[in-house]
Amino acid sequence: MKGVIASCKTGSISMLILMVGLGLSAGCDAVQPPDTASKARAKPSSYYRLIDAFEGMVKGVKNGNTAIALKTMESYLMTQADLDALFPPALARQLWPKYRDEIASDMRKEVESLITSRIKAGFDTVDCIRVSTVKPKETTRGDLAMMNAMTRPPKMYTMRLRSKNAELGLRFNGFVFVNGRWRSLFKAYNYLPPQ
Repeated sequence: MKGVIASCKTGSISMLILMVGLGLSAGCDAVQPPDTASKARAKPSSYYRLIDAFEGMVKGVKNGNTAIALKTMESYLMTQADLDALFPPALARQLWPKYRDEIASDMRKEVESLITSRIKAGFDTVDCIRVSTVKPKETTRGDLAMMNAMTRPPKMYTMRLRSKNAELGLRFNGFVFVNGRWRSLFKAYNYLPPQ
């Protein structure tokens, strides 16, 4: 009988330890692997910053805040220092006056007449597309010309606003991360010398 009682006590203690262990573990979270996607998305150089900004612009315009379109697009205008960082010195000097005086001016005009009107018309799906020499379907001749003219081409993206079921839409070219910020060359390819 003593052996049976001792065995029951040992079994009860083991069961108690098991129950306490399970109870404690139920209140603890398991160790999770690092969320690399969130960390990558949070970096200033993440292309998700472009997506987030364009989606914010679309939402703002649809809610009646058309001023957000100009504010968003102006934030991507290049500076002379940005062009200097991307292109050989002589080409950067040649491009800067055209970019400052024509490309930036045209973009500002197109915000109201084109961007906000298209968003209001249902171009509310945002695409961010990496362009490169190995992606001919997504890469225009202008994209290639800009990349070929750069000293060391960074990753370049095209942003597109389109209606939900359409493949094509309103395209914005030349988004690059330079000098710690996202900038766009927009239509700078029109001012490159012939190659």
